[in-house]
Amino acid sequence: MFTNSNLQVFLNAGILLISFVAFFDVLIKFKKPLLLKTLLLLNITAIAVSSFGQLFIVYVYYFKIITNIPTYIIALTSLVFFFQLHKSKWNIYINSTCAFLMALIVFIPFYFHYKYGLSFKTDYYLNLNTAFIIKAIRIFFTTFFIISFSYILYILNYKFDTDNLYYKKFKIWFRFLIWVLLIAIVFRILQFLFPTVFIYSFIASIFAHLSPLILTIYRPSILNLGPKSISSLGIFTNTALKGFPSDFFFQQFFTNLYFLNENTSAQDFSKTIDVKQDQLSDFLRTNYNFNFTEMVNKSRIDYFVELAKRPESKLVTIESLSKQSGFSSRQNMNKFFKRFHGGVPSDLFKI
Repeated sequence: MFTNSNLQVFLNAGILLISFVAFFDVLIKFKKPLLLKTLLLLNITAIAVSSFGQLFIVYVYYFKIITNIPTYIIALTSLVFFFQLHKSKWNIYINSTCAFLMALIVFIPFYFHYKYGLSFKTDYYLNLNTAFIIKAIRIFFTTFFIISFSYILYILNYKFDTDNLYYKKFKIWFRFLIWVLLIAIVFRILQFLFPTVFIYSFIASIFAHLSPLILTIYRPSILNLGPKSISSLGIFTNTALKGFPSDFFFQQFFTNLYFLNENTSAQDFSKTIDVKQDQLSDFLRTNYNFNFTEMVNKSRIDYFVELAKRPESKLVTIESLSKQSGFSSRQNMNKFFKRFHGGVPSDLFKI
């Protein structure tokens, strides 16, 4: 007979399988920065362990390390990921609080084992000696994360206020992911308040585990390319370029789409961001492994590819799209397309 327990088992088994797909997708496609890649991989691993833990409960018994702790790791890594990506004045406080909470959730089981002789099979929420402490920690934990994620949603409307191809995709993706995590937190609260209601735990699993995995797999492709797509990640660490205005570079070159200008030049762009031309060349070589001309043409090809993916682009010519992407002609674009993308532009329009 098909029961709620069977449904939960199938869901967790499916999440476990999808987590392997997501893990290798990020491992192979996500290039840099390493910190963001590590956070994503850790998050996916925690989701996999948590789902395995739920299966473990059904067939063996409750075991805190693989059942409960991974949920906290998912929330912590997600929060650090967003704040690292959207670098704000609160970063140091968020990272410090997350580090403290991580240490706390690892320390608590060992402390309870020493003080009360409890094993990792104990559900501390149901134990009379530990219930109050665990409730207090969960209230603090939940409040902290709801406020933090709400703040990220708030700043999204200001930080991503440029309506171009790249930022539009980022904005939609981040909004979906943050709302998914906020809804997951709400249903986790309902699950703790009404543990016997199956639907709360089922929906919480979908929003806390399945949805983030799917959104990770279908993340904006530009996110895989690292520093080119993100303005302030603190990854520009070359000491010789310590004073280089990397945020302003990103704003002018990518956000304002400088590379689409017909008369682009290293000399002109150096004046735009108020640096010496040699500094600009060193910066591009260090962080992108391109000279200025290569950077411009690579960015134009990326932009052309994004344009070609739009449904309405099926109705216009490749010549027109190439000019929208900053190239003087289709022939001029073809040689750079072959170098930076491979194949020919018409391949993008084949069904």
